[in-house]
Amino acid sequence: MNYEELKNTIKNLADSQIVGFYLDPDLLSLRLDFSFGLDKTTSVELSHIYHIVLSQDPFDEAGRGFLVLEISIDSLEKNRKELLDSLGYMYKYNEEDNTQKDEMYYIKILGDLCLKVICGKVRVFKQL
Repeated sequence: MNYEELKNTIKNLADSQIVGFYLDPDLLSLRLDFSFGLDKTTSVELSHIYHIVLSQDPFDEAGRGFLVLEISIDSLEKNRKELLDSLGYMYKYNEEDNTQKDEMYYIKILGDLCLKVICGKVRVFKQL
């Protein structure tokens, strides 16, 4: 899936609900299951996570599914240092480190929870 297809697929997840949230600490990956109803589920796997911020309203008692109001993905080719600094990235940023020249994505979800992730790989799985 090229970047434009990925961007459109992620954008189409707005107005869904996050019904599954699975963090794998060994692989530093996160899988989110999005649902539009009982028969439509899309899973997004974010791996090679460099930075993650998750927030939930402490007064929200609904639980279970989290409504997604906005969702976006951006490829980070330029201004990585500025974005990482603005998100409170706490590691020293080395311009000559080859791992920081690899592809990076910035995913932002706003709704019943707020999630900001910078990762190196994004995969999308649709349940038929």
